[in-house]
Amino acid sequence: HLFGSTEYNINNVWRTGANIAFTSDKSYLYRYRIPTADVLRNRAFLEGFSGRNYTSANLYYFQDLRSGDRPVEPFVAPLLTASALGEPGKTLGGRWSLDGSMAVLARDEGVKTATRKGPDSGRMSGEAGWQRTLTSSTGLVTTADASIRGDAFYSNNFTNPLTGAAVNNKYTFRYLPRGSIVVRYPLGRQSGRWQHLVEPVVGITASPR
Repeated sequence: HLFGSTEYNINNVWRTGANIAFTSDKSYLYRYRIPTADVLRNRAFLEGFSGRNYTSANLYYFQDLRSGDRPVEPFVAPLLTASALGEPGKTLGGRWSLDGSMAVLARDEGVKTATRKGPDSGRMSGEAGWQRTLTSSTGLVTTADASIRGDAFYSNNFTNPLTGAAVNNKYTFRYLPRGSIVVRYPLGRQSGRWQHLVEPVVGITASPR
């Protein structure tokens, strides 16, 4: 078996690394009393940090050590995420945000046994948002928030849970706009060593079904 981890800082923004857990035989670790998990997880990654922005790319490989005729664990290749956040007050008095991700799960196509075959899937998601907070002279705090999210899904070689029928090469799309306003009125008082805060909150959020 081989267990290990490594991490390397490329520069002040990027770092990369890997976590390794692999055995040549399902029963080997159990037989020799080597403590481990039922499913070994291998991961390689690349991460970037820049101000309020974050980016990552991950690859995963799983080795299932549980007994029985189990479905083949998927490769995750890749899992990508990215997030960016604007400066406060720069966009219509508020700040913008952008988030995106993509995940692809694939299994060994050479598996012949039907009970061991599992679904392949993919997903892409993106969301853009904006938020602004206003404070009145009387202390009333109002936060306005708006966002729109979109998702695209791909599935293959899976069973419809309602009909039991096999489904291949299925694509699904969805979008979700959302808006909210939250009004708060924080009331605070100092009493010796104690601080008291009472904050009534009223909010409304709207989005389609």
